[in-house]
Amino acid sequence: MVITEYIADHFGEQGNAGFLPPTAEGRAKARLMVELSPFGSTFGILAKRNEPEALKTELAELRAQLHSFNDFLNVHASAASPFLLDEFCTAEAMLAPFLQRFCTLLPHYCGDEADVQLWCKEDGLEKLGAWIEAVTARPSVVETGVGSEAMIESIQKFLRMMDEKTGPWAPKT
Repeated sequence: MVITEYIADHFGEQGNAGFLPPTAEGRAKARLMVELSPFGSTFGILAKRNEPEALKTELAELRAQLHSFNDFLNVHASAASPFLLDEFCTAEAMLAPFLQRFCTLLPHYCGDEADVQLWCKEDGLEKLGAWIEAVTARPSVVETGVGSEAMIESIQKFLRMMDEKTGPWAPKT
C-alpha cells in the first residue's frame, strides 16, 4: 500500500489526481479494504489442491471471508459505482494483481468448486461480484496484468517445487 500511495501522490501532482482518495475517510476505507481482503490466500489454497479434505476446509473458510468482504462493500462502497469509492482507487490498484491470480488460478487448479465469480452468483454476493468484474475489466488492469495462459504457465514451476518440497519449501535438515 505504501508504494501505491507514493505513486498516487507523485503522479497526482502531475494532473492524475483521484487515484488516491482525496479525503481521510476515503483513504481509511481504502486501507481497511486492503486489510480485510481475502485475495492474498491464493498460494496457500493451491498448496492444498492435492489434499481433498484440507482443500475443502480452505475453500469453506474462503467462502465465509468472501461473505464478510461483500458485507464490507455493502456498508462502505459507493452506491453509484462498482468500486469502493466513486472511482477506481489505490486499494483496487493494489488488490488487482491478487484478484487476477485468484480468479484465474483457483478455478484452473482446484476446479469449479473454487470459482469465486460463480460463488458470488450462487451466494447472492452482488456487490462483490460487481466489484470483481469492474476491477478485472478495468483497462489499466487488463493492460498491465498477466494473461491467463501466461499466468498458469508461470505458476507450474512454483507448484512443482511446492509438490516436491524443493526450493524454499524444502524441509530443513
